[in-house]
Amino acid sequence: MNTSLHLLPALAASVIAFSVPSLDARTWTETGTGRTIEGEFIEMAGETVVIKRSGDRTVKIPLARLSVADRAFVAKQAAEPDTGATEGGSLEPLVPPVTVKPLPITGEGKERKAGLEYTNTGKRDIKSMNVDMHFLRGDGSIGKGGIPHSGISFHQKPGKLLRPGKKHTEPISSFFMEDDTKAVDGTVTEITFADGSTWPTVPSEPPPKNGDDPVSGMVVGVIGSGEMAAPVTVLFNHGSKAMIGVQYIIEYLDGSGSILAPTAYGYGSDTPFMEPGERLVQEGGDPPPEGATVARVKVTEVEFPDKSKWTPDKKQDPAPEVPGGNTEADKPDFGPNALRIKVYLDDRDVVKVSGKQLWYEHQSGSFPGKWNSHDDPTYVNGREWVPMWEGMTSKPYDRLTPPFRPPSDSQVKIAHKEGRGSVSILEQPTKENNQTLSLQFEDPTGGAAWLEVVISWK
Repeated sequence: MNTSLHLLPALAASVIAFSVPSLDARTWTETGTGRTIEGEFIEMAGETVVIKRSGDRTVKIPLARLSVADRAFVAKQAAEPDTGATEGGSLEPLVPPVTVKPLPITGEGKERKAGLEYTNTGKRDIKSMNVDMHFLRGDGSIGKGGIPHSGISFHQKPGKLLRPGKKHTEPISSFFMEDDTKAVDGTVTEITFADGSTWPTVPSEPPPKNGDDPVSGMVVGVIGSGEMAAPVTVLFNHGSKAMIGVQYIIEYLDGSGSILAPTAYGYGSDTPFMEPGERLVQEGGDPPPEGATVARVKVTEVEFPDKSKWTPDKKQDPAPEVPGGNTEADKPDFGPNALRIKVYLDDRDVVKVSGKQLWYEHQSGSFPGKWNSHDDPTYVNGREWVPMWEGMTSKPYDRLTPPFRPPSDSQVKIAHKEGRGSVSILEQPTKENNQTLSLQFEDPTGGAAWLEVVISWK
């Protein structure tokens, strides 16, 4: 039997309410305690959900108190009407045929335990699914710890499949919790059914082709809500060759067509993928910004198995020149033991250097060279480098000449800097870190700008 959900007082007035048609009753779950109630969704009033229970009684629940699945359901029911935008992909919430019920944390310290209870609300047997697990603080925000992805394969478990109407509980240990973890939750990102089909379902027609571009893309919806929301993007290979890497930008637009926040993404593999005529579905990324109504995808680079690359013709204005030091004749000579890096920087990135390799660990802001529709390379000793990304870490640039191998007693110094922003040394190369230098590039000023630095050692 379901227990009553303890309700907080309703949020303050001065909110705008809008109604939708009455729906069938469903089970609503409180994230922190796992307690549930039955009721119909009536309307969304500001950040409060109005639910009708039996006997025409209504209750109001703060949206933040509900599970990820409940919030996604509310977002879909209360979605605003189409803005009439003619360009871009859908930001419609994608609700999986599985509900996620967070179970409360029990125990103390390393003995803490929790779980997520999954219920198949659809009509097909489920073979496996991927879930993003979230570890929440007391205010409902997501902590830094946790499991980015958790794969659950039901065919490897007793019962073999998750049948319609059946439940499965996945235990969670304290190993992944932080000291301030107060609750757990999860977002279903991918489902494989027993018949081989998958969710999220994507359109059968490929994204529209853009001229001679070998790859096109489109955002087809959003999984989850709030901090846990993430776009689902479909990429399609219109070309004649498979690839080993693709980079693209998702541009979010408001109702007037203004770009709110371009975000760079990439996918790479050591083996070819996405053969001609095939598609790639990407789930995950930053949540759409507030006010976004549509999204559009711009493919910025495709790398093929023979290491050749395709890039579109640049249509934006060139990036502003760095005052001084833009021509090779202007460069001071720092001798053979020097490394020159030039980047179009937004906010903060860490650059690591070891041997013949240099790579980025992205921290915040737009990816290097990708701010506001720019598509600028990084320059390493005057040579162009367009990083390929795997999550927040780039594939290494592996052509440093000469290699970065300072003597064991050498101290690396920042010898020269031009442009806006700052560079600091986070960690000197040592035997313990495999002679790896860590540099922090930072430009907290709004927007992006070129920053060039020369690193030297003796």
